[in-house]
Order: sequence, then structure tokens, then C-alpha cells
Amino acid sequence: MRPFCLLLFSVILFTTLRAANRAHQPFAEGAEVELITLQKIEPMLESGAALSSQSICQYRISASDAPFEQRLIVAQDSDHVDPWLYVYLDPQSGSRAAAHSNPSVPRWRFSDFSSATGIELYAAHLNQDATIDFVIIHYSGGNGIAAGYATVGLLLSADQGYSLSVVESIYPDPSDFIRLNGKSVFLHCDLQNADPCRDGKAHNFWIYNVLNIEGDYLTIDNAGHKTFPRTIFYSFAPSSAETELLDPSQKTALVARSTPQIRRCHPQRAAGE
Repeated sequence: MRPFCLLLFSVILFTTLRAANRAHQPFAEGAEVELITLQKIEPMLESGAALSSQSICQYRISASDAPFEQRLIVAQDSDHVDPWLYVYLDPQSGSRAAAHSNPSVPRWRFSDFSSATGIELYAAHLNQDATIDFVIIHYSGGNGIAAGYATVGLLLSADQGYSLSVVESIYPDPSDFIRLNGKSVFLHCDLQNADPCRDGKAHNFWIYNVLNIEGDYLTIDNAGHKTFPRTIFYSFAPSSAETELLDPSQKTALVARSTPQIRRCHPQRAAGE
């Protein structure tokens, strides 16, 4: 009974913390925000068993009536040369073997976490062209607030194939993808601490940065939106107001520490090719 109780407590805690972050979004309750529609894609099932394990997670991304099955695969290197997770885009056979051994199948280094569990995949039109894009969210796991740290990959359509941009964020979800001032953006979130604040105490703050999605890459675009970056006090009560607990230099320092590092990945060949 104890393992069940511990699991239930972990789920409740994760849900509560995630809800707490949602209660501190940078927009006031009732504000008109144009969300980008993200369609969640579930992991594939084959012969009654999920093709999802510690080392591989596969998704069908082609239409059900397509003449061939196209898969997006998040997996470790098949030769175990390194522990990182890669994203494979298999346009034809949809087999794990082909994705890991066929040099024509592109792959991108995605996450430094070796487990393929805790992954969510979404399809969306992010860069406003005619080709579908993909969002890959990989939660790091852990306890408390640390459970919300995640690697976010945007597989964006390019002139030839796709390009992968990767960034770390905290508690990312589909509601972070919006259209702001006519642009497609991702709201990056970080949690920072300041001690002491104006009230003489230490406090935590949610920091929001705007990442512009244009073409096949991400750029930091706070300057293009007068209300960003946002610094919101992490309190028990919901809030979307800019904090007054920090002086300007403290706020500047927190924003600087939260500046996201965007990693643009180029396709690689499988190990040994």
C-alpha cells in the first residue's frame, strides 16, 4: 500500500505545482490570448504493447490513410556510444532498425537525459508555413519544483527537411505557444531566487521570456513586446502582476540569469556511419 500512496502523493504534488505555475502566468485571468493549436500525438502501440521504454519512444506522424508510415522516434544511440537521446525522423519504413542504421534517416541530438520516458509530442503549425512542425517536451523528473524542469525541442520545417531548436524551460505545456503581436512565440519560464528583497526576505520569482518562432529557428524577442520580460512573485495566491519586491538592479540580474540558452541542432548520421 505504501508504494501506491507514495506514487499518488507524487502525482498530486506534481499536479499542484504545475497548477501553481499556471496561476502565475504573465497574463491576467480573462485576458484574450491567442493560443496556437497543438495536437498531442500518443506513443505507438504494436502487438498490444507500447513501443515506449527506457531507451525508445515511437510516434506515427503520418495520416492513417497515407501510403506509407512515417515515424518520429526519440531514442538512445543504438550502439550505446553515448547516453544522449536523439530525435529520428523516419520518412519511409518506420522501423527502429532503419532509423538507427540507415544514414539517410536524419537524427538530431535532443536531450542529455538518457531515459526516453516522460516525453510528450505535439504537432502544430508554428512557423506559419504549409508544413507541420513538432514540439517535443521531455521532463527531467525529480521531486518538488525540480520535477517541472524540461527539455523542449521544436522540430521546425525548413527549406530542405527540418531543423531542431532545443531550450530548457520549467513546466512547459501547450498554453505556452501563442501568437503575440502577430508573431508565433514560445513563452519560456524560469524560476529564480533573490535574497534579500525589498521586504528584507528571500523570495522566488517566475521569469518569463518571449522566444520568437520564425522560419526554422528560435530567437529571444523580449524587445519586440513591451510587457516582457516578466518577473512574477511566486506566492500562494494567483498572480500575473509584475513584482514590486525587487529593485531595478535585482530584476535586471534575475532576468539575466534566466536568459534561455537556445541550442540549434543540425542533422547527424548514426554512430559508425
